[in-house]
Parts: sequence; C-alpha cells; structure tokens
Amino acid sequence: LSVSVDGGWSDWSDWGDCSKTCGSDATQSRARTCTFPAPSPDGKDCDGSVIANRNCLDVSPCPAQWSQWEPWEACTATCGSPFKGRVRHCVNPETNATVAKTQCGQLDGSTGVGGEPCTGLPSCPNATVPVLEPKDVSVAVGDTAVFQCRVSPSSERVTWFRQVDASDDPQSVTELTSKRFHVDPDGTLTIEGVLSSDEGTYICRANTYRGQALLKIKGEGLPLYMFAIIGVIAAAAVVVIILIVWSLCWIRINRYPKLKVSKRR
Repeated sequence: LSVSVDGGWSDWSDWGDCSKTCGSDATQSRARTCTFPAPSPDGKDCDGSVIANRNCLDVSPCPAQWSQWEPWEACTATCGSPFKGRVRHCVNPETNATVAKTQCGQLDGSTGVGGEPCTGLPSCPNATVPVLEPKDVSVAVGDTAVFQCRVSPSSERVTWFRQVDASDDPQSVTELTSKRFHVDPDGTLTIEGVLSSDEGTYICRANTYRGQALLKIKGEGLPLYMFAIIGVIAAAAVVVIILIVWSLCWIRINRYPKLKVSKRR
C-alpha cells in the first residue's frame, strides 16, 4: 500500500545580502524548500511562498548626487566675448528631489554651475566693458575685501563669480551666494570676515564682457579656535596660581598656629 505524504517546509535560510548598500528601498531575501518531507506523488505541496523579502535594516540613506549636466544655454550675446552656461542639480537619488548643493560637495570644488566663454564672434560696437579696480586685493584673514566693477552704462547688471580652484576648468566658476558676500547696485563686491579659503580669482561680468581680479591673503594669523584654546589655557593658569597661593597659606597657618596666651590674675 502507498502512503500519501504531504510536503513540509524546511527552515528558512539566512537572510541574503542587501540589494543596495544604501537607501530605504534596499531589500534582502531568504528561501526555504518543500522538502521536510517532500510530498509524495499523490501528496499536497506546501502552502506559502518559497522566497521571503524584507527591507534591509540599519541601511544608511543614499548620499545626494549631481544630476547630468543640462544642455548648454545659448551665448548671452551674438558679439564680443559672451558667456554660455549650463547647470546641473543636486538631487536625492531616492526621491529625485532637488536638495541643497552643499550635500553634493559644493564646498570641495564641485558645483552646479558650469560655463565657458563663447568664441569666434565679432566685436560689439559700443560694448559694455567692466573695469575692475583695484585689480588685486591683499588682506589679512578676518579683514574686509572690496572689489569695484565699474560699467558703462551704469544700468547694466553686474554679476560676480569666483574661481574656486587654480585650474582653468570652467565648471569651477560659481555664482556667489554666501551671506558674507555683498554686491551693491553699483557693482561693488564686499567680502566681510575674509577666510583663507576665500583666496582666488574673482570675476565680474556685465553684458558680454567680463574682468577679473585676484584676492590674496596676507598671512594666515591664528584661527578662531586657537584664540579659544589660549583663553582656556590662561584661565587654567589663573586657577593653578590661586590654588598654589591658597595651599601655601594653609600650610603656613597649620604649621605655625597662634600661641594661646594665658591671662595673669
């Protein structure tokens, strides 16, 4: 006589590797088999799924990343030395939403703005020519640097850029947005509380022309945290001196106690 045997599940295997190293959509799987026991020809198969999936635990969010560069924009003019630009966006790879540029490493030289001069165009009649004065500025860390960009006619809008590294890579030119940078209506650029990282080439652009000047840092000086450390050391030295004086006084008082003088009758 043949005995009908229904199938039974084996134990689940260990969870496998995550499908991704970051992100909330990373998943992992485990499997089991219908072999404990295996069903006989006339027995029932196991009910349920062979494979189980779950979201990975303790997986960090994926870091933001730059999108692809958008196509080049048209040159800003048809004559002279105009500028053409292109942009890219810092996005969250999970949601594709735009996030702050600093999350994509804007501070280390990567930017979302790229540009380069247009070439091969004829000269412009009566073109607006920005004039930078002074040409170069040399200040100490913490001082204020001032660049002037005079244009004619004065109604022309002035835009400032900074070359964030020493290379000629046009993608290293980014429009200034820091709160320490102020551009007046007359085109004057003021940089308050200059940092050593502010050193570099500054570009003034108006209409189809642009000029540039160099900001140099005179001596590094002490960073702010060094002043804090010096203050802490000075305060600790004062405390040590007070403790030494107090200890000497205590020793003197206990070593030479006041003599008791008996009263004569």
